[in-house]
Amino acid sequence: MMQTFTTAGIQRRLDEVEGLVSYCVGHGMEGLEYLEGLTLEEILACWNGIGPEGFPSWLRGLADKVLAVFRPACLIHDVMFARSPDRGREAFARANAVLRRNLLRTADAEYGWYDPRRYRARACARKIADACCAFGWSAWEAAGEGLTEDENLARQKDGDNA
Repeated sequence: MMQTFTTAGIQRRLDEVEGLVSYCVGHGMEGLEYLEGLTLEEILACWNGIGPEGFPSWLRGLADKVLAVFRPACLIHDVMFARSPDRGREAFARANAVLRRNLLRTADAEYGWYDPRRYRARACARKIADACCAFGWSAWEAAGEGLTEDENLARQKDGDNA
């Protein structure tokens, strides 16, 4: 279901995206070339927060809160998913490899080597990246065809029933 926002809500989301982009640039994250030339509105249109589009909004909201440290890395990943001109397996693997490195870079940036949270965050980062590799292919295909993940799943079910 598509969320609707008030003007103030949209501005708040744009401000949030601007902060995430600044974080990505400031920390030298990979994949910044996918953000170049895009307006904040275009980036916001690609970004769904942490978790796949198919997650219920309450679950994605929970993931956004619990895994907030990883939002910058997920922003780049979502833009790569939405805007990559190459829709093959190699590009899918590249997007997920960039995600993994950016997740780990974020964990390292946020927590010092002496902080146990760093190692917990790094383990979580690897699990997130592994899940994207294992379960993200249908979303990658759907994004290339301009479909939402829900539309792609419905199409797959219709194909199974045909």
